[in-house]
Amino acid sequence: MLAQKLGFAATAPISIADAPTTTLVVDLDDTLVRTDLLFEQILRLFKSSPQKIPRLFFWLLSGRARFKQKLANNTSVDPTRLPYHQNVLEMIEHAHNKGQKVILASASHESVVHSIAEHLGCFDGVIATSVINLKGQQKLDAILSRLGDKPFVYIGDSRSDLVLWQHSAKAIAINPAPSVARDLRRLGVDHEIIQSKAHGLKTILKQMRIFQWSKNSLVFLPLLAGHHFLDKLRWRGALITAAAFSLLASAVYVMNDMLDVDADRAHHSKNRRPFARGDLPLKTGFLLMPLLLAGSALVSLPLSAQTQAYLGMYFLLNVAYSWRLKELALIDTVTLAGFYTLRILAGGSAANTPVSQWLLSFSIFFFFGLAMVKRYTELLRGKGSHHVEGRGYSFNDKMAVFVTGVASSFLAILICVLYLNGHEVAALYSRPDYLWLLAPILLYWSSRVWLLAHRGELHEDPVVFAVRDRDSWIVAILIAGILALAI
Repeated sequence: MLAQKLGFAATAPISIADAPTTTLVVDLDDTLVRTDLLFEQILRLFKSSPQKIPRLFFWLLSGRARFKQKLANNTSVDPTRLPYHQNVLEMIEHAHNKGQKVILASASHESVVHSIAEHLGCFDGVIATSVINLKGQQKLDAILSRLGDKPFVYIGDSRSDLVLWQHSAKAIAINPAPSVARDLRRLGVDHEIIQSKAHGLKTILKQMRIFQWSKNSLVFLPLLAGHHFLDKLRWRGALITAAAFSLLASAVYVMNDMLDVDADRAHHSKNRRPFARGDLPLKTGFLLMPLLLAGSALVSLPLSAQTQAYLGMYFLLNVAYSWRLKELALIDTVTLAGFYTLRILAGGSAANTPVSQWLLSFSIFFFFGLAMVKRYTELLRGKGSHHVEGRGYSFNDKMAVFVTGVASSFLAILICVLYLNGHEVAALYSRPDYLWLLAPILLYWSSRVWLLAHRGELHEDPVVFAVRDRDSWIVAILIAGILALAI
């Protein structure tokens, strides 16, 4: 079966007009594939040739057909990675079994549509944009020109498809908007509506990765390290900073997943992300990201200029990371460590509490070690000597990454031990001897993380692992208890 060939489980076939003389005409964007190829191509241009971005406006001025041709000439779409709609694939196979012809009709550029049709190998013909943008009435004219007076079933999704459904023997709508579904019912034609998308709000919250907001608790570290436990003004600044970082981080996740959508589809676990699966339209990302950025900017208005500067640096560094730095070996992990350190610096600025060199040194080595854990787990799941998709590593780099990461993790613990020997500890803590218990606890936790990573039992994101891991919670409680005893 075609659906099984692409990795889908078989389901009950959906009925369509069974007469062999009836042609099945299938739309492409948001119908056969669970994405919009126009936005896919724009994102590929953003990532591969950002210097051409200003040309988009001038290409559009020359007409939609010309615009799509320029995009097709400057970008590529890999049909093997696209998220296909299982129900549509099964309808195509059902039509073939009944002796019906199947045509792929799309407003996308003909070069892109032909590549997808050739990959699937299940179409008897292709109708696509060349000189004229085949959307709505223009697509209907092209279909009628091809089929004459022969009846056809049309599978589509959008408002522009209403004119085609009106002239079809049967209309099939895939995840139409409520208003489109309502207008389709009013047409009075034989129709079927298929809703298979996840709940919108739930999918948006998943894309925002709210569970990752736990990383922003680092902004409270300078405040706690300075023992300002009851200073409401400092707490207010830290809380506002954590909220601003949370919204900003979600905007960054949206941007990163949009730019990485093609690579994520080839990844064993990232292919379940909303944009990669097609659960969330890319055009939603173009709206969601600026909204989250605006929300972060509004929340940060009460903060000092210095704290706002740290937020701005975090965003700009993330843009550089998403565009290029993530593809450079070691620079990517140094950058990831920098994201955590910027949170600490921003927290110190917001709480008007200086961040000690000891804390900065510890954070750089500790979080660099965690970043290397992340890369090591990715490499451990790969095979051969090929490079990791979208990264600057090959699978042969596993041992080098392991050694470098372990060394960094233990250097962080060494910095902690050296700090305990300093004079600053006696000034801050009345019973500093209790703090020596931190060393074996940190040794245990870091060693356990690397041991689990080496066994292949660690989640690719060590922060997600720590949040869900019982032993990590016990370690956190023990550390909090030790610090309380030492004060």
